[in-house]
Amino acid sequence: MWKRHLSKVKKLPNIVNNSPIYGFCFHTEDYKDMGNFYYMIAVETQNIMNVPMNMVAKTIPNHEFAVFQHQGEIEKLGETYQYIMGEWLPKQSFQRNHEFDFEAYSSIDGKDILEIYIPIMR
Repeated sequence: MWKRHLSKVKKLPNIVNNSPIYGFCFHTEDYKDMGNFYYMIAVETQNIMNVPMNMVAKTIPNHEFAVFQHQGEIEKLGETYQYIMGEWLPKQSFQRNHEFDFEAYSSIDGKDILEIYIPIMR
């Protein structure tokens, strides 16, 4: 999916300078039971008025987020999520907002950075 769509996303008009590339997981109604979700590759734009017809624009509501940095191989991303959901989150005094979560892929000083954003509710 990334190989097929990333070049299209990078060509969108009005991209915010140095915007990370995002991987959004929008959870379906049966997410808690079945784990189903929609995945979207995205960038931040200055406005959504000029988004091509074959693409989707979404406005993400403001939330408070728990932010985690995945280090290491992308193939081990599942281990980071297992830690977040299975170990870290159950020990917190707040809950996860189950509408969506996302990953931000960026580069700082030539080093690839992958951050995971989990919306939380106090």
